[in-house]
Amino acid sequence: MQENNGTKLNIITFLLIVAIVLIVAIIAIIIMGYSIHKIYNDKEIDNNQAGKIDNQVSNIEQPKDDEKNNTKEEKTNNDYTYSNIQGLYKATTKDKDGENRKYELYLSETGTFIYVNYVDSETGIVGNYTIVDDQIILNYLFSKGNDAELTATEGKKVLKIGENNIITDSKPENTNSSSLELSKEKNSQDDLYYSTNGVNYMINNSNIINKYNSENQ
Repeated sequence: MQENNGTKLNIITFLLIVAIVLIVAIIAIIIMGYSIHKIYNDKEIDNNQAGKIDNQVSNIEQPKDDEKNNTKEEKTNNDYTYSNIQGLYKATTKDKDGENRKYELYLSETGTFIYVNYVDSETGIVGNYTIVDDQIILNYLFSKGNDAELTATEGKKVLKIGENNIITDSKPENTNSSSLELSKEKNSQDDLYYSTNGVNYMINNSNIINKYNSENQ
């Protein structure tokens, strides 16, 4: 009888131990599951917050980028100098007789210009120019014909600097056109000609011719 009681006691003890182990295991599983779930949620929250911060930074930086672009564009459009507008500009339009008349404007980096137009014979103006905002003010010094001789003259003309290397003459000579758009040439032979046979060359050459003519009258 005592042996049976001892056996029952051992079984109950064993069952209690098993039950305790199971309860502990279940509690451990619950705690582990909760911890994993919390870690996942915290990570997701951190990711969401990081995403929000990135968006805020982007929103802050975007206006700065736009401001930089606007400042750069404004500077590009308005900061004209002799060096960045110098070069040869050309255009062609119908003259008063219906013929194709060519126009050539050469702006030197030293502030002098040559502005000619022609069908067969050439006519034009030589002088210096100044830049005011987006305008080029041509100051006439000499008029020139098809030969090398220059004649002293006076006058002014205002041209407008536009986008894409376009200069607009709102009062072109020898044409019925109300305005003329001259486009900048890139490294052409004519550009090379004007750069080597510029205003100073024309003036010196004209002085030589005038002196020769006066000595041989």
